[in-house]
Order: sequence, then structure tokens, then C-alpha cells
Amino acid sequence: MNSDNLSLRLLKVAEYIEKYGQNPIRLADIGTDHAYLPVYLIKQSIIESAIAGEVVRGPFESAQAEVRRQHLADRIQVRLGDGLSVLDPEDLVNVVSICGMGGKLISQILDQAPQVLTDQHTLVLQSNNGSQWIRSWLSQHNYQIVDEEIINEHKHDYQIIVAQKKDKDRKEELSAADLLMGPINRQKKHPQFIAKWTKELEQRRRILKQILQAKQAQPQLIEPLRQSIQMIQEELSMTEAQHTPQLKDITDFLDYKYPQSLAESWDQVGLHFGRSSQPVQRLMTALDLRPQIVQEAIERKVDTLIVHHPPIFQSIQRFNLDFPNIEMYSQIIKHNISVYALHTNLDIAWDGMNDWLAEALSLSDIQSLASTSDTDQPGLGRVGTLDQPLSRIDLLNLVKERFALNQLTVIEAEPKSSYQKIVIIGGSGSSLLEQVAATQADVFITGDITYHKGHQAQDFDFMTLDCGHYIESIFNHKMAEILREASQHFAWSIEVLESSVSTSPFEYY
Repeated sequence: MNSDNLSLRLLKVAEYIEKYGQNPIRLADIGTDHAYLPVYLIKQSIIESAIAGEVVRGPFESAQAEVRRQHLADRIQVRLGDGLSVLDPEDLVNVVSICGMGGKLISQILDQAPQVLTDQHTLVLQSNNGSQWIRSWLSQHNYQIVDEEIINEHKHDYQIIVAQKKDKDRKEELSAADLLMGPINRQKKHPQFIAKWTKELEQRRRILKQILQAKQAQPQLIEPLRQSIQMIQEELSMTEAQHTPQLKDITDFLDYKYPQSLAESWDQVGLHFGRSSQPVQRLMTALDLRPQIVQEAIERKVDTLIVHHPPIFQSIQRFNLDFPNIEMYSQIIKHNISVYALHTNLDIAWDGMNDWLAEALSLSDIQSLASTSDTDQPGLGRVGTLDQPLSRIDLLNLVKERFALNQLTVIEAEPKSSYQKIVIIGGSGSSLLEQVAATQADVFITGDITYHKGHQAQDFDFMTLDCGHYIESIFNHKMAEILREASQHFAWSIEVLESSVSTSPFEYY
């Protein structure tokens, strides 16, 4: 390296001096070594003049020789001294650069003579390590970090920090993550930032493992390391580069959130069509798998369908394409569309179908209706209360409005004066009439009540509302929201669509 051929890190420092310095730029380069940086900046007409400071005799003499060789003694003064002590007020310096040192040493240099620095000084600081020391000093002395960059050169990471004085009444508040990784670096999310902190995370994990395995306990080191590891992990999870997931990535997430083990024994949840290793780029949610849904998926170039109702409950004896459903299966295979179903496991699990329906009615004090053998999970149905009692007509209008219904089937032996406590079960919940009665609910909301089940419902002291199975179409939007959130968290590069096609077989006149 020489003044005509700077290292990458010093070239970047030069760029930041030019970008943030106020013309005419008068530079103080502290720890100038051979004065390569100020000589380069003069020759490129970026700065007007420079003070090149050195504390060690050998580099000081080398800097003098370089300035003489370039015939720049009238523009660059080389001074021997410790840090900022080489500066005088009459120098009218407005940019200070300190490069090629550890962050702790740079902060110490700044701290030894803070009175030398004025509100007009822009600081361009390049550290080889320990940049958190610099950020801490800047924060304490009312400087704002205006730019940052991580430079990798010869397999080593260098950090550049640019700071300017803030108003006296304002203080730069930096979080622990900002101090460690840099506020601007965290905003930029450049690939070098991810690469550096991925390496740093692995290194800190190794150190923690060694400390934990050591014969002599060092508890004072363990907690700070654990905290920094957690901080870096959280940051990387937010900045991880997006990637195309495999179908298994998505179904593993769904199975974690809505375990297939919760499904009723008769249910057919999980993957119906497709291969776990298939990449997913465009996904669509739909309540049912019907020919019109498959056609919509083909037209919208969807490669994966996430549905609530399993398409296949029983074995198929004949693959006769004359039947629309069978032809639908052939189209799924032909267009390589994966199909995954969440049914009673979604009905049972928390933040599933019945919670969504309860939320749509703004119910509070939510509890599970029927428990399962797994004590950590709820069962089918939810019990909750309205904020205030409603009259019969107001309740019916509320249900119709929230579920976008034109009509309701109402079953009630004797109307009550008011209604507040509600049990809701998506789909068909008529087999749970006795459990509903045990809750002393005022209203039971479900679907698919048959004629004889309606007679049974009249024997209980609650109103039964058959809203139809299609209120579960809330699945389309709610599941899409969950998958979009997961996509952000796991950095999946996918598009999540919602079906716009109705699959209700009923028309009302």
C-alpha cells in the first residue's frame, strides 16, 4: 500500500471524509502512520489541508518523508504527539480521522482531550475491533452516528463509524444491540453485516461452551456471553437473507403450531398431494379443495394449497376422469400442485379455527369447551362472553354481521330476555350438545344441525344457531396471515395468496 494505492478500508474512509466533511475540508489524521491517507486526499483534491499526527518516532519520520516526496509540505503538517494533543485551535480542523486501531484505544484517544473537539468536527473512525467502545464514547459525549460500514479485507472485518456533534439538549440513546452491532449497520442489513455476526455468533458459542466445560467456574463471564449470543441470534433472525423454502419447511412449521397428533382419529390431516422436498414460491389458502379452487390455483400459478377440509377421507376405488372430483386430482398432479390439510387439529389447537371464530364475535374470558388427553392443549369449541348482554334480535344481527350471513337457522324452545354467554364450534358441533349445556351458556353457535338433532337441541335451555359450515371460510384470511408472519420470521421468499372463490354448495332465495 502507498498513497497512490490505498487499502480498501482507507479508500472507504476517504469516501466518507468527502461525503460528510464540510468544504473546505481541513483534516486531522491521528495515528497517520506513513501519511498515506492525507496525501491521497490532497492529490485527489478532496481536502484543503491536513495535520498528520503520530506518537511513535519511526512512523512520524516515515510520514515526514512521504510528505516531502510528494512535495506537499505546504499542505500537510506532520506533528509528533499523543493523540489529539497535536492539534491547536488555530488549525481550524473540521474533520478528524483515526484509523487502524482497536476501538478501545480510539475511544481512549478521544477521551484524553475531548475539549479539543468542537461542534464543527466530523469524526471518521475506523476500528480493527471493539467498535462498541467507540459507540459508547460517542453516545456519552453527545455525538450522533450518521453512517457506518463493515469492510472485509484480507479475511478481517473492519468497521467505519462516522459521527457528528448533536444539539446539547439531545442525547444519542443507543440500545445494547446498537452499541454492539451499530445502529446504521442494523438498518442497512448489508450482506457483510450478516456474514460478520454469523461468524461472531459461532465464536461466542464456542467460547461459552469452553467456559461451561472448564474445571474452574467463571460465572462472571457466562451471563454476559449468553446475553450477547441471544442478542445476535435475534438480530440475525431479522436480517437473514430470504430463501425459497421447501414444502417440508412450511409443513413442519404448521405441524409445530397445529400438531397433527391433536386431530381426531378418523381425520385425514397432513400432506395429500406433493413431495416434501418441493420448493414453494406461491402458496394459496382455501377452505375446501374443489374443482373451482384447483382451477383458480392453476390460473394464479400457485404451487401449494393449504386447505382446512381434507380432500380425501376414504380410499379411492377407481380413478375415473369422467367424475369432476377425480379430474380435479389429475389436474393437481399434472400441474404439480401440493395440497396440505389442517382440520380437527386446527379446530382443537390454540390460535386455531374456534379461537378465530370467537375473536370474530369479540368474545372475552375464552375457555375450551371439550378437553383432550393432552393437558397442554384445549379441545373442540370455545366458551366466552360478550361484553354486555344483548337482546335476541341484537344478538342475531351481530352474528349475521360478523360472519357475513344473509340468514340464520334458529332453534330455541323459549326465548330469553338477554344473551351473553356463548359456545362456538366451527363445522358440525351437534354431537356436543350435552357439553354445551354443562357450561350454562345462553347461545350455541355451530353448523350442520340436522332435523333430529334440532329436536334434541330444543330440549336444552340455550338457543342454537346454525350458521352453516361456511363460516369457517375465515380460514382463508387467518391462515394466510399466519403464513405471511412465518415467512418474515423464517425469511422465506414466498407469496401467500387467499382464495377468492366461494365453495359453499348452497344458494338462498
